[in-house]
Amino acid sequence: MAGGRVAPRRSRRAGDPVIARLAERLSAASETFARRWSGTEAVPRRTANKSFMHPVAGPLVLLCEVLEVPEREQRVVFYLPVPGTPTGQRLRTLARQHEKP
Repeated sequence: MAGGRVAPRRSRRAGDPVIARLAERLSAASETFARRWSGTEAVPRRTANKSFMHPVAGPLVLLCEVLEVPEREQRVVFYLPVPGTPTGQRLRTLARQHEKP
């Protein structure tokens, strides 16, 4: 999988370029993740919006998607900015404030 396109087939946001880039990075770093992401072992458990109040960034609305690997009793939790909210920009601003020069 490393170096190839990884399709986020089980994501409710299938085709989302953010999910695709994340899956590619995780697949390149982990053969196990790549195998499970491309196979049928990891399936969505639930998706929900979560709201947080960050002390610097302010209110954040994130999509929480949980993928389960039932036979291993493991979960991978993704938090992504909800489209149409200012959360994505707030997170980018926060990340820039913490970049190393």
